[in-house]
Amino acid sequence: MKIRNPKSKTGAQNKKFCARPSTQMCVLVQNKNQGGQVLLITVLILFSTFALAIALGGMVLFELRSMISTGESVKALYAAESGIEWEIYRTNRGNIAAPAMTNGTEYQTSSGAGYLRSVGKSGKVNRALEITF
Repeated sequence: MKIRNPKSKTGAQNKKFCARPSTQMCVLVQNKNQGGQVLLITVLILFSTFALAIALGGMVLFELRSMISTGESVKALYAAESGIEWEIYRTNRGNIAAPAMTNGTEYQTSSGAGYLRSVGKSGKVNRALEITF
C-alpha cells in the first residue's frame, strides 16, 4: 500500500510496511529527503540547550566569584581597621610589637601630619581606611 505525502512537492511517496497485516502494527517509512528535517530540528534543539546551559553556567560562576570577592573584601577591611587601631594604640602606649594576623591577611600603615592611613590586603583584594585629626 502506498500513501502519497500531501506536503511533498516532488510527488515523493511514503511506504507503509506491516509486520503482520492482520494486526495494526505498521510502520510508515519516509522518503530519504524528508529525514534531514528531523536531523536539523534535533541539532537546533541540542544547540539551543547547550547555549542555555553555557549561559546559566556563566551566571553561576560570576555569582560564585562575586561571593568569594565579598568575603575577601570584608577580611581586607578588618585588616585595615586592625592596622589603624594598632597605630593609635602604639602612639598612645609606646612602641609595641605589631599584632599577628592569623587569617592570611596583612596590612600596611602610614602616617603624616594630621592623617593616619592603613591598607588591608586579603588575597587579591585591597581595602584602605584613613583617619584625619
